[in-house]
Amino acid sequence: MKQAYASGDPYLEFAKLAGAVPPDATKKSHLKERALYKETVLAVNCEMGEESLADRIQQLVIVYKDLLRKHREAFRTF
Repeated sequence: MKQAYASGDPYLEFAKLAGAVPPDATKKSHLKERALYKETVLAVNCEMGEESLADRIQQLVIVYKDLLRKHREAFRTF
């Protein structure tokens, strides 16, 4: 997580680590993906429940569960 924050954009870095965007992605080129991964990082930090985040991102709970799994894989020592 420290490396993600050191990158200057931890949300986009998370998306890159999760394979959701290419390594050369930018905030402008992948605005929607960055927003989704930003919501996930903030939800994990606030210990938001699955249904609450799913509602917030307007997706099914299974989508959030997949994002949470990717977060755990990307930041194993979080």
